[in-house]
Amino acid sequence: MVYKDMTFCDYNKCEKFGPCHRSLTDEVRQKAHDWWGDIEGEAPICQFAEQPNCFVKKKSKVLETIGIIAGAFIEESNEAMGMI
Repeated sequence: MVYKDMTFCDYNKCEKFGPCHRSLTDEVRQKAHDWWGDIEGEAPICQFAEQPNCFVKKKSKVLETIGIIAGAFIEESNEAMGMI
C-alpha cells in the first residue's frame, strides 16, 4: 500500500514538474503524511527509481534569454537586408 496507489516523480529539473499530476511536491508529501496519520514511520510514497520517459529537461534561463536576443537580432538583420 502506497499513498494514492500511484507512482510519484521527484525529478524537479523537469520542465513539467509542478503542473504534472505525478510531481512529488511538498504539498503532496504533506497530504501523504496527513493520510498516514499517527502510524509509526513515514508515509509510503512510491517514486520512480529512474528518470521517467516523459522527462523534459528545463531550459536554462540564461540560454533561453540568449536565444530570444539572438532571434530578435537575426530578425532585425533580415529586415534590414530586405529578407523579410
